[in-house]
Amino acid sequence: MMANEQDLTDLVPHLRTVHFTLLLACILTLLPTMLGRRGEVTEAHRQLQKIQAMRNSWDRWTQEFSFDQLAWLRTLGVHWLAPTSEHAYIDSATLTQAGIRHSPGTVLGVRLRGVPLYFHLDVKDRSTEFILAVPSGELNVSDVFPLEISFPSNDSSSRSFTSLDDFRAVWNSAGMPKVTFLHRVSSIAYLVVDKAIRSDLPMRRVTQRERGLGAQDFHTSRSGGCPGPGLELESIRAHTGNTEFNAIFCADVEPGRLVIPADLRTARVPTDLRQWLIKKFDVDGAGGDFSKMFPELSKVTPIIETLDVDTIDQILKAELDRQGDRVQFLGVSLPEPLMASWGMIIVLATQTYFWLHLRAFKRRVSSSTPVPFASPHRPVSRHAWVGLYNDWWAFFVMIVTVCSLPTLVVTWAGFVSSWPWWVSVVVALIVLVLAWDSGRLLGFRPVWVFVLQSLPIIVLSYVQYARYFSGYL
Repeated sequence: MMANEQDLTDLVPHLRTVHFTLLLACILTLLPTMLGRRGEVTEAHRQLQKIQAMRNSWDRWTQEFSFDQLAWLRTLGVHWLAPTSEHAYIDSATLTQAGIRHSPGTVLGVRLRGVPLYFHLDVKDRSTEFILAVPSGELNVSDVFPLEISFPSNDSSSRSFTSLDDFRAVWNSAGMPKVTFLHRVSSIAYLVVDKAIRSDLPMRRVTQRERGLGAQDFHTSRSGGCPGPGLELESIRAHTGNTEFNAIFCADVEPGRLVIPADLRTARVPTDLRQWLIKKFDVDGAGGDFSKMFPELSKVTPIIETLDVDTIDQILKAELDRQGDRVQFLGVSLPEPLMASWGMIIVLATQTYFWLHLRAFKRRVSSSTPVPFASPHRPVSRHAWVGLYNDWWAFFVMIVTVCSLPTLVVTWAGFVSSWPWWVSVVVALIVLVLAWDSGRLLGFRPVWVFVLQSLPIIVLSYVQYARYFSGYL
């Protein structure tokens, strides 16, 4: 009897060690492949997909962003956004007094063409700005208010980025978006003849009765008007003493050119476009420049970032297909399939070793005395092993670590391992049987073992969904 007691006393520390080894093998297989830091290529590819979404929906989100700013623009006093009539025509008496040829009794309607309104970014280290959105077609200030505005269109100068290098420039500048707009138009037109101002022509506001009158188009230099070195603007500034006017609209008449000065302004948009895009496209991160918001993408694409975004996407996909994902855990970087495959084998070997020793321990306990296996009256129960504690917490810990956890690990690893599918299935089935029989040897009821071995399958289904569809892991 004493020999048997001594054998049991020597076997308990060994069982405790193997049990701890099984737990450690499960953790070191599960955490890197499920919760560990994903590989750089995979993270870079996921970040690139966010950028592709911004590029592919460029027309929609730039339009939404622009409309979000119109209420703010009205607070700046942009006159043509208000539902009131503007200085719209010059009457016949004024035209006659200035010596401008016209049909007696008619008026000269005023319609401004090429009115500026565009959202843009001042890209650092580049001489040109990046246009985000402009109204589709021509935006005209005429005798019809308020104006209908649509952003943007294929015929606008708004263009999406094509390369990753372009996007880097856009993102780094998006913290300070700007808008250029027509702030004010003079209520006086000036007749310029031989580069000298001959007459001032006050413009009247149009009335409801006069809305149907014809109109003369006035163009900016950008839309084909006001040719020459721009001496008219300098002359008007000197003539009026007003230096706020920085643009002009022109129309050729007999005997010279009618010029209407205007005030164009550029203001910083109060909305941070980077934060707006982060919220709109659910981008991970709190903000910052490109290298902070897309660190993995910035690290793996320094040589190819001048290529088209779709081309970079194909390169990253090919890299993933060639070598698979790599995970980093405890400072070690290994391909995820390799870590999962050999983790399954380690768990299987440890589970088998534990099951063999547990069977031997059970036989010796049963042959030495009829006292229950986990009874506190057994001498071996004085050893510090949770398998010999006789309470519900010990019961829970043992059934989870011996039955549920190995089931979860081998089932999960089978999905991502590099072994053929049938090898993964065989390994998983063997571990399932060993885990179930280990629970039986420990005195657990089969129904409890079955229920707690089913829980990992439910948990696994959720994690698979979260990882591959929600992008959280």
